[in-house]
Amino acid sequence: MSWTRMAIERRTSGSMRIGNRSGIIWTRRGEPSRGRTEIGGETYFFDGDGRMMTGWIYCPKDEAPVIFEDRFMNDDVYYGLDDGRMAKGWVEVLGPEDDLLGQEEAFQRMQEDEYRKKRYCFRDNGKVYYNKKVDLDGKKYIFDEDGSCMTGWIYDRGEGEASRYVKVDDDTSDGDKAVYGQNPENYLYGGNDDGSLAVNRWFDAIKPEDEEDADTRSFYADSAGSIVTDVVRGSGVTIAARRKATKLAEAGSYVFEDWSTDVNLARIDGKYYCIEDSGTRIDGIIYLQGGEKGKAFPSGFYCFTDNAAMKTGHVLEENKDDDFGSDGYCYYYCFSDRTDPDYYKGQGITGVDAGRLYYQGLAVAAQTYNYEVVYLPTVAEKREGGTGMFLVDESGMVVKGTKGGAYVTSGDGSRYKVVKDTDQDDSYGYHIYIEEKDGDGNKFLTPVTSDDAEYLYWDAVEE
Repeated sequence: MSWTRMAIERRTSGSMRIGNRSGIIWTRRGEPSRGRTEIGGETYFFDGDGRMMTGWIYCPKDEAPVIFEDRFMNDDVYYGLDDGRMAKGWVEVLGPEDDLLGQEEAFQRMQEDEYRKKRYCFRDNGKVYYNKKVDLDGKKYIFDEDGSCMTGWIYDRGEGEASRYVKVDDDTSDGDKAVYGQNPENYLYGGNDDGSLAVNRWFDAIKPEDEEDADTRSFYADSAGSIVTDVVRGSGVTIAARRKATKLAEAGSYVFEDWSTDVNLARIDGKYYCIEDSGTRIDGIIYLQGGEKGKAFPSGFYCFTDNAAMKTGHVLEENKDDDFGSDGYCYYYCFSDRTDPDYYKGQGITGVDAGRLYYQGLAVAAQTYNYEVVYLPTVAEKREGGTGMFLVDESGMVVKGTKGGAYVTSGDGSRYKVVKDTDQDDSYGYHIYIEEKDGDGNKFLTPVTSDDAEYLYWDAVEE
């Protein structure tokens, strides 16, 4: 069969087929081609009058092709490009519903910015993907019931649903959002530039139930493309523990924000993150409550700053305010870099590390003068005979005592003597004395007790 004559004609029906054309292909016998026809290795569709068809076409096996006039796809739907070739691969065109609009209605939808092209993917046999998740070239895509590639938030209603995948946006009713919110692990996100699903990566987006001007949050999509919550659908993510979480209001304090929430400690790529049941990642310095000592994530402070991955070791945190930025102050923290009998990995330590004194992870420092005495009862209780008494400077560094006593003068003129107990490790405190004078000017030493010491002072360290 060969092309002998082609007459290009505009459609004269009431439909608005923008840019589409029809023509007649004549056979060698002088008869017009009809139905599905192979020409030069490409497939074309011709109607009963022999006119070449373009746009959306309905053509069941052994039946004559007709214009497709429904929005719900099936396996007998194809698309004829402007030159008549059956579409294969990715094509960006108007959907069936828009393609059939009359001029007046099409113009109205243009004004409302709803008359736009969509992306479709056709298999080599011309059939369109629809109402399913598909792996293509190593990426995952969701195609809705009309066959178009879905983007943004997508809710998976499960197998057996006629419309399995639902787009969730500003047009979704509050009632539907409330229902979907009960199972957030069913959410997927088509947020890549090509419309493919976020898979095995973090992404930032506004929560489906939030208003358009709400703050963006961070979420993780697992290997299946499902949002990680307290449920993991794909591989590569494990939930290590579930705890109640409260976030510190600001660095360098023990003041909490006025909320708490259940979080799941998720292990992703060898790192731990705090993730709410809604899928939202929480960052900051967080107090996790509900874990017993000896088990994963016992109660204590943990650091989930800088991309929210749990930090260990020494951390210098800058004090920042969302509205006013940094105030120029930084605070020293220390979180256990391994699990041992005293701490779980990542838990804020209490005691001396690298010469600095910490309480539940935060450095305890002199606040008023350059040297001050601090008493930590929790340190004193760790070992019999421990004093829990330390003389610290403004950055929390501990004055090391000696057997004979080390003397230090504070900014207020106070002179301290720091004595190391021969039977004690420095980490459990020193015997501290303050030098005083009697009425005749004679000097004598008075032991500093827990009643005299400052309890839990910490100060900013200006850079």
